[in-house]
Amino acid sequence: MMHRLPRVVQRLGLPGALGLLAMGLAVYLQHDMARLQTDLDRAQQEADQVREGLRQASRDRQPSGSAEITPALTPTLAWQALWQRLPPATQRMTLQSQVWRSAQTLGLQLPSLQVQAQQETWVPTTADGHGLWRQRMQLPVEGPYDTVRAWVQALQHVPGLGIDGLDVQRADPRSDGVKAQVRLSLWWRGQEVRP
Repeated sequence: MMHRLPRVVQRLGLPGALGLLAMGLAVYLQHDMARLQTDLDRAQQEADQVREGLRQASRDRQPSGSAEITPALTPTLAWQALWQRLPPATQRMTLQSQVWRSAQTLGLQLPSLQVQAQQETWVPTTADGHGLWRQRMQLPVEGPYDTVRAWVQALQHVPGLGIDGLDVQRADPRSDGVKAQVRLSLWWRGQEVRP
């Protein structure tokens, strides 16, 4: 079998031929690694550009009058600032009806509303007797997808309101109509015994 192989391979023998083959493979991989490194560098630059674009978009979307929280702000000061921004109990019904009216204004159907309110005991009551209250609302909504989406986006501007969950279902894929279950929490500070 050795007499059929080229003369160079015969001189090197099987171990030499394998070594030559390994060196050729190493040269090829070295060249290929340089190409892969170039592709990796290009992808990293693109990722950095996307990251910077997202940061810029986030800065652009921030309302001009809002103050950024500085790293020096202690947790106590941050909580006090948040506490002061929570709506008082006197605005609770107004905010709740704002949620309902905003859906009706957009033409959405709200067949029912489930409400459960309770004082949150994990936050101590203040010296003047105010505590943190949470009213959970569950709303089944029906309407066109774009309208439901616009309504959910509008809810994000209601003071003290948080969106806990959103389940959207489309019975017919050819239809624009959807049914959604929207779970909200309305937070306020107040002295009520029971809302």
